[in-house]
Amino acid sequence: MHRRVILSDYGKLIYKASSRVALLSALEGCIDGHYHLHKAGLLHRDISINNLMMNEDEKNPSRTAFLIDLDLAVREQREGASGAKGKTGTRAFMAIGALLDDEHSFMHDLESFFWVLFWICIHYNGPNDGKPVPRFEKWNYVDTDELAELKKGEIADEEDFLKKAAKESIS
Repeated sequence: MHRRVILSDYGKLIYKASSRVALLSALEGCIDGHYHLHKAGLLHRDISINNLMMNEDEKNPSRTAFLIDLDLAVREQREGASGAKGKTGTRAFMAIGALLDDEHSFMHDLESFFWVLFWICIHYNGPNDGKPVPRFEKWNYVDTDELAELKKGEIADEEDFLKKAAKESIS
C-alpha cells in the first residue's frame, strides 16, 4: 500500500462537484480507484461522502478523482481479524450486509458507493446548495440493525424507491 502525507489541501469532496456530469465522472473515477485497490488485494472499508475526492483544477489535472482515508483498509486475504473494534465504516453509507455483521467484502464497498450517490442526490443540488433531510439524518445514530432495516425498506420495491427518490431529491 502506498501512503502519502499531504501538506496542503488537494481536491474537494465529491458532493461539491460543479455539475452532475462532474459528480458522476468523479464517482466513476473513485470506483475505478477502488477496483485497483481490490486488484492489489486491499479493501477500503470506509467508502463515504467524506472519503471520495475530486479535482476540477484544470491547471493541475494529475488526479481527477481519488479515495482518501485508508486507515481502515485491510488486505483481503488475511489470517485473522483486522484489529478494528466492531463494524467499520461510516454508518449512513455502510452496506446492509456489513451492518448485519457479514464479513466485509468488495461488494459491500461497492454498495457503499450506491449509498453515497443516494445521499448526495437526496441532500444536495450543487456544490454549495445542500439541505438536511430529517428522515435520513437518523441514519447517523440509530443502531446498526435498525439502520439495515431502514435501508432495506428504502430499496425493497423498485417502483416505490423511484417515486420516493424523485419526490425527495433536489431538482
